[in-house]
Amino acid sequence: MRTLGTNVHIKKMSRELYYSLIKEQFPDYPEIVIQDVIRNRVDKEMTPDCQVEMAAPLTKDIEDLAIQIIVNTTEEPFITSDVPVIVTNAFANNGGGGISNIGSIMMYPISATFLVVIYDGKLYKNVPCQINDVDEIRKLNSYQVLSADERIISDNIEELKRYLEDQDLIRQRELVRNENVTTNAVSDDVPGAIVNVKSRNVSYIKLKMFTLPSEYNRIPSAAREVFPRAYNPKIREALLGRIVNIRAIYKEVLGNEVSNYDRKHIQNGYKGLLDLYDEYWDVTISERIKPNQVKSKYKPNSANFYRIIENN
Repeated sequence: MRTLGTNVHIKKMSRELYYSLIKEQFPDYPEIVIQDVIRNRVDKEMTPDCQVEMAAPLTKDIEDLAIQIIVNTTEEPFITSDVPVIVTNAFANNGGGGISNIGSIMMYPISATFLVVIYDGKLYKNVPCQINDVDEIRKLNSYQVLSADERIISDNIEELKRYLEDQDLIRQRELVRNENVTTNAVSDDVPGAIVNVKSRNVSYIKLKMFTLPSEYNRIPSAAREVFPRAYNPKIREALLGRIVNIRAIYKEVLGNEVSNYDRKHIQNGYKGLLDLYDEYWDVTISERIKPNQVKSKYKPNSANFYRIIENN
């Protein structure tokens, strides 16, 4: 859905991304030159049609997701906004994770009565076709307030006032708007086109319709890292690297030591996560290498948490 608010948001993300890439590759470029390049590239070339073309290759990342149209049967209507598509995740420790990861959720209201939900059907098994809980509707509406660029929309002014007068929600909204919104990535499908910038990271607001299986709820927050739904042995190795080097990772990446209790707690969380993801990915028994089998193979690296040392 390409609204004016979404267009503004994407251009802001693109400016930040171009700026970081240019500064990284050409650190001695004068600021005025960098800003001129960004203006020409983003403001003049990044039209709404261009944005749609760039988004098209990403559709392959959601082909495996389930879709449901949910009917609001309460007296409280859905509201919407100028950035109505919400991307979140009930499992990720910050609610983020992107559209290609395990646990992905996308949702947007198409009227006061109907909500479209696109979600990971392997993880969320009981998404309803109707909602008759006012509290659930209000939580869904809160997402629109957090996501909006400039406008939230309803045909009922009293409903809008309810959210605008919620000071905790407004404070959350300011945090969402002020956080960094770019990730460095280049499209493999469109040579030379930078397309992978992240949407506003709206922290997950707990919803009844996205109930996690009990075994996922047992994973501690510090280990709730999400990985792509499509299996890749290198991704599994990344997870093994975290288990094996949890103490070194904390020291190298975060700059501090981790207590033995915390290390064991987080390490066991990652071990549980590995078992869950092996089931999710349908990893064969022969491929399920365990941490104690590979300890000497991994060393931490501050750039990406781990480095795989090839055996000679």
